[in-house]
Amino acid sequence: MEPIPSVENRQHCDDGYLKFLNRILPLKLLVVVVFLFLCGMWAIIFAYEKYGFLMAVLWTVVPVYIIGYPIGAWYNKIQVKNHWWYIGNEVIMVHNGVFSLHLARIPYDRIQNMDSHKGFFDRIGGFYRIQIQTAGSSINTKTKAEGVLFGVREPEPIIEDIFAQMECKEITKDAINPKNFTASLNDATQIPRDISNDSPELIEILLRIEQKLGNIEELLKT
Repeated sequence: MEPIPSVENRQHCDDGYLKFLNRILPLKLLVVVVFLFLCGMWAIIFAYEKYGFLMAVLWTVVPVYIIGYPIGAWYNKIQVKNHWWYIGNEVIMVHNGVFSLHLARIPYDRIQNMDSHKGFFDRIGGFYRIQIQTAGSSINTKTKAEGVLFGVREPEPIIEDIFAQMECKEITKDAINPKNFTASLNDATQIPRDISNDSPELIEILLRIEQKLGNIEELLKT
């Protein structure tokens, strides 16, 4: 099993993502206020009749912002701090959580698809979310993805890096397959019987064998 990477090898959200979340936090709280207005209309009407319109608004808006903003800012900070990912040689690790922490290990051979998209609030700040979908059961039931990398400004380099690791893993698997290994060496060691020990053809065949073994050794190192 691939070990958990050190802090300096982990990849995190873009540096400006936390500031962006805190900037749009009042907008999210405004949605909560509107929801409370719609759900608690009877209470607002009662407060309006008894205390007037201004007090009715203050009773609804002020508590939401006084209580909601510090809690929301704390939640954003912990969420961004605990979110990191690592593109390893064997798996992709995705770490998430606020109240409980979760580390997903996604093997490359289980990845079926990757896509990047922007949600409503992500479009405001120009950030992307990368969804990693696998053949197994989904952990994130909302996105149907095994792992989600959020707070990404440029998703293309990350996706290309993951695809490169997938291709390298596939090539390595084929290289260490005993059948492929034997076939490769058999092709390289086809020595005609009429070649003498000091002929250029024999030297060329030996060099070809050395090259084959060198390529396989390099793949195994990666």
